[in-house]
Amino acid sequence: MIYLIYGDNDYLKDQEVEKITSKAGLERRDGETIDEAGLRDILFGLSLFGSNQPVRLSGISQNDVLWPKLPEILVAETDKTVIFVEPKLDKRTKTYKWLQKNATTSEFTQLTIYQRPQLINWLSQQAKGRGVKLTTSQQGFIVDRLGFDQMRLANFVEQLSLAGEVNDQLLELMLPLAKSENVFELFEASLDRDIAKVQSTIHYLEQTSDRDGAFMTMGLLASQAVNLSALVLSRGDNDRVTGDFGVKPFALRGLGKHVRQMDRSRLRQIIDSLHKADTQMRSTSVSPWLLIESALV
Repeated sequence: MIYLIYGDNDYLKDQEVEKITSKAGLERRDGETIDEAGLRDILFGLSLFGSNQPVRLSGISQNDVLWPKLPEILVAETDKTVIFVEPKLDKRTKTYKWLQKNATTSEFTQLTIYQRPQLINWLSQQAKGRGVKLTTSQQGFIVDRLGFDQMRLANFVEQLSLAGEVNDQLLELMLPLAKSENVFELFEASLDRDIAKVQSTIHYLEQTSDRDGAFMTMGLLASQAVNLSALVLSRGDNDRVTGDFGVKPFALRGLGKHVRQMDRSRLRQIIDSLHKADTQMRSTSVSPWLLIESALV
């Protein structure tokens, strides 16, 4: 029996593998490095001591030699249970289309902001199963800090189960502020002309990120500048901005209070400063974090 389990939700993929294998045990192999002889041996060779354990092959779609050959290799029937576990797949490939027709396939994707209530409910059940007591507020806090990766959330609940009593102070200590939230706060600090907070936030981001992190930070700052412009031009109409521009509501938090005191000349100054810094980041050897700081203070 051939299974294809794919997508970017590692937690649900692992859960599906457990359903398939039950208590039969599982042999794990690296599909990215296996060669054709090794794959054929798994599929058609004699099992050690007559064992017929299911085999989990991970990452074979990253194997440029074997992935295109899978249909011709798998055309011969096997009595083994082989589970191909993959990340997101290009659904245009011949191999994917063949597996869709000839294997049992399941796709598992990450939950999104629109499914936040569903994720919090799932987190609540995970916590109860581990004997961890969390308030509704704490559950939301954990999701906001860790994001929508269920594997990451499940691992964190496992850590909490070893921590004894859980309180807000413990969660603050264990969960660093999400980088996107840091950038949102950085942009707001700039609007408030809070130079000390701008500098301390940039220092934190620089210590926890590499050079690429600076470019990600600039991208988020530019996005917030656009969101602020949309709010100003719509006279603070959040619903209109989220509806017309597809902006997530959480991205507008903290911007509303600046709308009334913001005119077009100030908006132009903000956008020009960010654009200048972005250009210099891509064309000079000056520290990108220093350029970001100069644009914001």
